[in-house]
Amino acid sequence: MGTLQTELERTLAEWDKQDEVLTLEVTEQPMNKSKRETTGTTRATFKMVVDNPGMTKSQIVAKLEAAGHKRQSTSSLISAYVGSGVFVQKENGALFSTTSDYVPSSSAFATERVAAQAQRRAAKKVATAPTQDEQTVLKLPPTKLTAEYVLDNISFGEGVKLFETLTRAFKG
Repeated sequence: MGTLQTELERTLAEWDKQDEVLTLEVTEQPMNKSKRETTGTTRATFKMVVDNPGMTKSQIVAKLEAAGHKRQSTSSLISAYVGSGVFVQKENGALFSTTSDYVPSSSAFATERVAAQAQRRAAKKVATAPTQDEQTVLKLPPTKLTAEYVLDNISFGEGVKLFETLTRAFKG
């Protein structure tokens, strides 16, 4: 056995030879797309209603399901389009499109969706606002705070806090 330096040099030379032998051939393979390709269900649903005015929701869903689209997706899309006013559904269930051009929903319905939500909120506020008759029936706090009034109008959590505060006040 030689010196440590000669042994290391010999070992490194052997590794270099192994690296030459182990060269791998790199071939270019097509990249896998990380993003899922869209199925076009939205576009197909829209086109089906435009091309077949007067069909019912169940008929359209059945045709699109036969074409490979998910039943729940197409049904939900039709409901969304009816709700946004892009489709009109008659009393007999017949669907009609209000436009012949498909526009992606993110830009087409944004303002309509916001307006519809604002209307629903306004309707809730109007519905929950007490009338004048109800306002006169509402209990107004007494000018002098009584234990009975506090017990009738305090939540459980606030009652616990009140109990702890009073306990500390009377102990100290």
